[in-house]
Amino acid sequence: MSAKPAAAFAAGLWIGAVVGAAIVAFYLRVWETTRREEAPPTSAERVARDEEVRSLRREQAQLAAEAQALKQTVAELNSRLEGASATDPLQQIRRVPFRTPAPPSVESSDAWIAQALTNGDLQSLPRLEELASRNNEAALEALALMSDRDNGAALTRVWNASSLSFANKVKATRYLAGTLESNPHAVEILQSLFGSSATDLRLLYAAADGAAKPGVDATFNPNASPPLPAPPQPNFDLRVQLLDEFAASATDQHLRDHIDQDRDALLSRWVQAEPAAQ
Repeated sequence: MSAKPAAAFAAGLWIGAVVGAAIVAFYLRVWETTRREEAPPTSAERVARDEEVRSLRREQAQLAAEAQALKQTVAELNSRLEGASATDPLQQIRRVPFRTPAPPSVESSDAWIAQALTNGDLQSLPRLEELASRNNEAALEALALMSDRDNGAALTRVWNASSLSFANKVKATRYLAGTLESNPHAVEILQSLFGSSATDLRLLYAAADGAAKPGVDATFNPNASPPLPAPPQPNFDLRVQLLDEFAASATDQHLRDHIDQDRDALLSRWVQAEPAAQ
């Protein structure tokens, strides 16, 4: 509490104390006078009592006048304090509520990411990486679609970011496995997941699914879908070997069965892709 409001508060307390004391004193004297009336008063006592009553009334009127004057003084003091606060820059600053800047709208972010995919240049990667590390799913997907531009370096850094939510960690794992031809460290990262008994099974399922299905299934659809960069030619032989390693390392039977299904689906894609390669 500042000095000015404190002074007003103290004055208010003082006024209350004065008025209270006066009221208590008045009623004590009235009670004393009443007690004396119980005995038959003499003429002298009656005169003295009347004089005492008149004296009490004068004191009461004087106290009431003093109390009114004090109330008026406090009212004037409060009015001056309010006027001073209105012209005090610091007080004005205190009255202005703190407002955080509004975050950019989803629409504007999506439009920028769509433009970044259209351009496909390296200058957009740092901002995409920043957005993806703050769990912007469209930016994370865009990094995967552009992983051939920086050998998957930005996607790998986001995958390792402590700020990434677990749900987006699963997606990033799927993207790493889906774009391993562009990332020289992707195979090593995926193998390390299966080499640790502490790895969450959901990450292992995502790694297997990404290895079995090359590329990135683009789910980011802004109003004007940009042309997506053409993914590198899948290395089917490497992917089949990787799934075999996953199956050999998996300790969960359901996971092994899932990997076997992924491997069969990958072989079917390989057969279908052969005529196109020729």
